[in-house]
Amino acid sequence: MKKYFFCLAALILATPVSSYAANVQHGRQLFESICAPCHGSNAQGNVGPNIVGQSVKKN
Repeated sequence: MKKYFFCLAALILATPVSSYAANVQHGRQLFESICAPCHGSNAQGNVGPNIVGQSVKKN
């Protein structure tokens, strides 16, 4: 029984990690195409202001 529990737990815990990695990659692509031209690739400012450490405002 313990063997099945650990297999099930491993399966459940592994699933969000791959989804999270895909979300991070997608976010990086969006930032590079939309934000980086003004804010720089490291968000430390370029034409636009430094946005390091700022959170996203939700409308």
